[in-house]
Formats: sequence, C-alpha cells, structure tokens
Amino acid sequence: MNSAHVGNPPSLEGWDIRRDSGVDGIPWGTAGDARGKVLGVADGFHVVLVKTGPGYTAAPHGHDYPELLYVRDRSVQNTRTPETRSRP
Repeated sequence: MNSAHVGNPPSLEGWDIRRDSGVDGIPWGTAGDARGKVLGVADGFHVVLVKTGPGYTAAPHGHDYPELLYVRDRSVQNTRTPETRSRP
C-alpha cells in the first residue's frame, strides 16, 4: 500500500463506477452492430464493456488519448498487430 494513503484514503469524488448487471447496453460502433456498457467514468476516462459477434469490424478511427483493451475471448487486431487470447 502506498504510504501516502495511510489513514487518508484517496478521494473517489467525481468517479462513477457501476456493476455490469446494473447497466443497460447501448448500440456501439458506427453501424451499431455491437453493444456497449459504460461501467466507469473517472478523471475524463471511461471503462466500457463492449460485446461483439464473431467477425465484427469497427470502422477505422483514432483517439486523442490512450485506448486500453482487454480481450476476454477470441482475438483483436488493433493498429495492424494481431493479438490473441485463448481461453484457459
């Protein structure tokens, strides 16, 4: 634990964190053929659970900020570099 927080926990002011089961999915992607759930917002960053079907392709796009991906199942190709996650 970071000693700076001993006795003084970090503030969660301005954070909005939700459980997956309590959030409705909305159409996601240019064509709306994926579903997205915004699970958290903090300091201008969003945590989004995106569910897609096999063969889903997003329209080419970019961001002015870092985009972090966690692939739970199947694979993703991002910035022309294939990445694969196998089920344990």
